[in-house]
Amino acid sequence: MTRLKTVPVVPFLRRHALLLAMAAFVISLVVIGCGGGGSNSTVAIPSTGFKQTDATYVGKVACRDCHANIYDQYVNEEPMGVNDPVNVHADAVHVGDCGACHTTGFGQPTGGQLDGSTPLLDGIGCESCHGPGSKHLTAGSVAERDATITRVPPDKTCTDCHGDRLNGNRPGALNQPFTPVTDDTLRNSKANGIRGPHHCAAAFLYGRGGYNIMSPMASPHSTLPNTCMNCHQKTINPATGKVDHGADMEKPVIDFSNPNCASCHGGRAEDHPLQDGIKALMVELGGADATGEPNSSPTGGLFGDFVTRHELDISSNTNQDDPLLKAYKGARNNYAYVRSEGSWGVHNPGFAQKLLADAKELLSQ
Repeated sequence: MTRLKTVPVVPFLRRHALLLAMAAFVISLVVIGCGGGGSNSTVAIPSTGFKQTDATYVGKVACRDCHANIYDQYVNEEPMGVNDPVNVHADAVHVGDCGACHTTGFGQPTGGQLDGSTPLLDGIGCESCHGPGSKHLTAGSVAERDATITRVPPDKTCTDCHGDRLNGNRPGALNQPFTPVTDDTLRNSKANGIRGPHHCAAAFLYGRGGYNIMSPMASPHSTLPNTCMNCHQKTINPATGKVDHGADMEKPVIDFSNPNCASCHGGRAEDHPLQDGIKALMVELGGADATGEPNSSPTGGLFGDFVTRHELDISSNTNQDDPLLKAYKGARNNYAYVRSEGSWGVHNPGFAQKLLADAKELLSQ
């Protein structure tokens, strides 16, 4: 009989105190991430990353007095500023899933609720990106005003709502344990109903969501300091001298002379050859309209040929164990993901190429 080796408890704790502390920290993140907020306890609470403390949410209208030009530009031109699914989609599914990301400060002590009790915090307001503004409003000096607002949004504000959507459209889901997409994940989905997740750039950046990709494939872009803001939202509006908050706010400003870009791109300008290659693969898979409306079914290319060749019924889900149907679903998951993500591979080139290569192999059975 093999005897078990006993380990003295105190020396063990001393030697592994750091590991135990890290484990406790990870557990705390998971527990916090799975907590409730607002009127829907199934929605994860995001951790904000804002620098100001003990401030409360006041609503975007309170910002208008001092920032009228930016306010008007944002609410009249920028889709994030004018879109308000909290009121547009009144059914329970959309209120729970969409409303959380489209409510300012959702999940925070003074943030927006989903029950209609905080109308000033409906929609994606200024404080969604810059943090709660009560102390900023009452600050007595320029230095104090700067110290009581987050001027440059941290990555957390982007990843909380543009993250992993596998378990629902929940803020902070990117912080949850990685769950791969498998045949079981897609089992109850109709093959022709599989479409890419909604506004999922952060999940794509970190390489989450590909069919049978069993561990994340993070992009080198994810290692940049303040990853999202390194490329996005830097254009200065010549009329105001301020950062542009208009219709093109989210468009990236690519500067290959930037050291963060030049370290990999050699300081050279590029004509998007990666995007052209990804689009060509998409057309090969889905046909001529593969780069068009992201939610439409691919009727041409390898998808159309696969369905015709195998006389596959993709409109029902009665034969869930059909290996050909599984192959179609997996390929369509990857194809739809690249199509809906919108960067045509730029956010994560290796991941995009892997998704489409796997889709092509699945459809070549």
